[in-house]
Amino acid sequence: MKHLVLLLAAIALFISCKKSNDLKAGFLLPNFTDARYLKDRDFFSDKFRSLGGSVEVGNAENDAAKQEEQAREMIKNGIKVLVITSVNQNTAASIVRLAKSNNIPVIAYERLIRNAEIDYFITFDHYEVGKIQAQYALSKKPSGNYMIICGDKRDNNAELIMKGQTEVLSKASGAKIIYKSYIEDWQEDNAYAETRKALELYNETVDVVLSANDGMAGGTIKALSEVQPDYPALVTGLDADINACKRIIAGKQTMTVYKPFKLQGEIAAELAYKIVKGEKITEAQGTTDNGSIMVPSILLKPTPVDADNIKSTIIADGFYSKKQLTD
Repeated sequence: MKHLVLLLAAIALFISCKKSNDLKAGFLLPNFTDARYLKDRDFFSDKFRSLGGSVEVGNAENDAAKQEEQAREMIKNGIKVLVITSVNQNTAASIVRLAKSNNIPVIAYERLIRNAEIDYFITFDHYEVGKIQAQYALSKKPSGNYMIICGDKRDNNAELIMKGQTEVLSKASGAKIIYKSYIEDWQEDNAYAETRKALELYNETVDVVLSANDGMAGGTIKALSEVQPDYPALVTGLDADINACKRIIAGKQTMTVYKPFKLQGEIAAELAYKIVKGEKITEAQGTTDNGSIMVPSILLKPTPVDADNIKSTIIADGFYSKKQLTD
């Protein structure tokens, strides 16, 4: 009898392990230096595991070749679905082809992969992000010198944000765009150097900087504090990074655009689970042209956050605690 019990337990363990292996997802991220990607990792992984699966995560350290190698390794390890925020949206099609040749569906997460047969795309409406930033700035400073600090020109999201910003500003007669620049890898140090150079080159007081994300906002604010310390400019951001939220509370950054990453990560995990299980997909409500196909897409809604509503958004959602933002 004892041997029978042990045998049954072993069989149950085998079935459990097999079930877990059948539900293995690969999650490729461009880096862990941007705080948001650590949150994406945790929110996606926690949800997918709660559904009975396992997750293998890759940190490409902003190296496209490394990301492709990580994908190759994940496929060798038996993933059944690949979720990817690409390092390079133009070259990541090779990763998609690799996955497809192994009958593995692909979900593009946050960044669209161009000219590739991806199955789904989940992101926030970045065109709307740009509009929100510009509309907010104009509501506070309807006239003056505006500077636009864009994201990486290889990133479609950077293009969409800038498109939203410029469309709104084109209808505002008082806003004068004196400088606009892309920032490689969306990096803070690059944004600092570019902003500092522009401020010294034009020798004009800047009223507003539409920074496409919070990391670059940090570099921009540093440059502004050095060149025009007695005239703080209105500075926007995106992602609700913890340092940006602290700057907003301290009055150094004016606003950010909050994207509830928990919602995004959990929806992506549920989508990946349904794909593996062959269940009906109902989440996608539209499509996005990636140059090759119209990709079924989930576009989530971003929220503007400033000192007036940070408690009712960021803190109320549990994204950060009040203690985290005030310590």
